[in-house]
Amino acid sequence: MISKVRKKLTYKAYRKLIYSEELRDAYLDSSICGNRLNGKTVLITGATGGIGTAIALRYIREECNVVLAGRNKEKLEESREYLRKKTGSERIRCIVINQCDKESIDLAIDELRKTEGFIDILVNNAGVYTDVDKQRRFRNVTEEEFMAVWKTNFEGTAYLTRLVADEMKKRAKEGCVVNIASICAEFRNYQYTPYGISKSAIVAITKEMRKVYDTITFVCIEPGSVATNMGNLKVGDNIAKGCNTLSHPALPEEIAAQVAFFSCGFGRYIREEIVASACETL
Repeated sequence: MISKVRKKLTYKAYRKLIYSEELRDAYLDSSICGNRLNGKTVLITGATGGIGTAIALRYIREECNVVLAGRNKEKLEESREYLRKKTGSERIRCIVINQCDKESIDLAIDELRKTEGFIDILVNNAGVYTDVDKQRRFRNVTEEEFMAVWKTNFEGTAYLTRLVADEMKKRAKEGCVVNIASICAEFRNYQYTPYGISKSAIVAITKEMRKVYDTITFVCIEPGSVATNMGNLKVGDNIAKGCNTLSHPALPEEIAAQVAFFSCGFGRYIREEIVASACETL
């Protein structure tokens, strides 16, 4: 008891680390793929902020054609305009996909067939993290609350991935699918929340799809704490805190760099999920 009280009364001071545009740009300065992705077409879901925007920036830096996907058309256009101004690239387009609606996904795939000659890389980044998950609730979660998370984080992702993978296989493309899961899939405190369950399912389905689509590279990345709105952080905030051995959460740009690196050929050597954290525990 005394040790617990003592632990609560101790504190540690952290040197400020401001998440700024300059810091973001430092991680986007050069190619990490040696121009291996030049001209590839990439579809990124959940592309209207946070990790999704960082992934888009990274692929633009790698000279890719980027397709931003999300359910809100206005937010997609805002993201595209931000990316255009920041990079000068005109190889950015938007497509509306509601991951809770299979018809919306079907329509998007049909459009991609017509306008893009299909895609080379799919990044499944779309996901929701609700107050239910933050409170680590499970027993009193309603079916409606659970399904709101499950449909977006797993069902929609799985359905979209199968459609894309089937098309890649049909076209004999050696494509790549990168699934963004979460460290929450690894820790008991979150494994029983809707978010944790859905991300555990993403890890599992990645392994199964490797067996079914043996010519396609499947990679699963599990980020820990990241400086995004989901983590109650944004550009301009001091992100220094004791969440891991680095004393700050990962930058979205760091996760984006991993996504691009493993999608340019190196991911074919990966057979397990990648936990992207610095000795973090939850």
